[in-house]
Amino acid sequence: MKLEMDSANKAPDQRQIVGFATSFVRFEEGGVTNMSFLPQNDVQMNENVSNNAQQDSLPETIRSILAKDKGKFQKVLTRKLDLQIVLDAPELNHMNRILTKHFFEDRILNEKRYPTWQDKQDLAIRILEEFPHLERTRLSQEAPKESYFFWRFGGSGFGRHSGIIETRVGNMQKDIPAEERQFRRKKPEMKILPPVSMYENAACLATLTPVPQNGRYISEGMANCTELHKSLLQQKSPDKYKAIIASFPHLLSFEGIMIQQAFDRLQPQYNKQADLAKLLCFGLMLDIKWSEVQSKYIKGALRIMKTLTNRGIKRTTDDDTVSIEEVLAGPFIKWVYPRCRRINVSQPRIVFLCAKD
Repeated sequence: MKLEMDSANKAPDQRQIVGFATSFVRFEEGGVTNMSFLPQNDVQMNENVSNNAQQDSLPETIRSILAKDKGKFQKVLTRKLDLQIVLDAPELNHMNRILTKHFFEDRILNEKRYPTWQDKQDLAIRILEEFPHLERTRLSQEAPKESYFFWRFGGSGFGRHSGIIETRVGNMQKDIPAEERQFRRKKPEMKILPPVSMYENAACLATLTPVPQNGRYISEGMANCTELHKSLLQQKSPDKYKAIIASFPHLLSFEGIMIQQAFDRLQPQYNKQADLAKLLCFGLMLDIKWSEVQSKYIKGALRIMKTLTNRGIKRTTDDDTVSIEEVLAGPFIKWVYPRCRRINVSQPRIVFLCAKD
């Protein structure tokens, strides 16, 4: 408010001062603050700000997320979803892209974190809670109501999930650079075809007696047959390890030196400075089996392997004299009875340790 001054710049009239002061007095009537002294446009602006603040504080709903989209989906939202009309497949996919982008895109592309199956199922349930008539998209009577959007394991109890949310999230994960992905597919290996002469050289090495005099010759010969060793490892047969031992029987000799040399040739990039002793000792805390094994490193390795073994695989044996520990350790070690008279033990002892891969 502007005070009016006379032409001689005299002091304002007393009535004007009183009116100016009283116009800023705020009083409440019925709980509502009287702001009639403000211009009408200022009051309207304050109301808009208040309404926007209230809307921001409201919990975000599926419909509010869809309403933010400025594309063609606005017509679908108002003309179909609000009228409880089931959408066709392209419209459902369009809605799915909007919602998965809102909930998962930043997490996948920027944080490199994949949504869990619970996250995807929760989104599917929220969609049906917002639009219950979309339950009619159920894939079958036995399927859950959200099965069109997400169905864990596809109803089979194991394997891959199904639903348009699962498909869209999988496509979004493909946009991550291969080196930054959480799960990477192993590149297929080129099939190795060693020459016939290499089989002949390995057969000649197998006939040599494992004595110190032949140690160097056997070591160099096995190094020259590395391609044959790699070719045998590529086989899918469950008996490939027996085939490796049959081709290179000296792996069982020389107290494991040939095994270490073969590993160095097959895995030249491994960290030679790694403290394997600490890792194997950590395996002692994983289980209580193989308590009769004296070496703490071998005992830790056995317990680590048992922990890493695939669950649910049944193992049977026809030999009643073999303990469960020996059955589990079968692919990993070789149990033999000592032949040395100086060793007075009745239980078998470990003389050979061989990794599966």
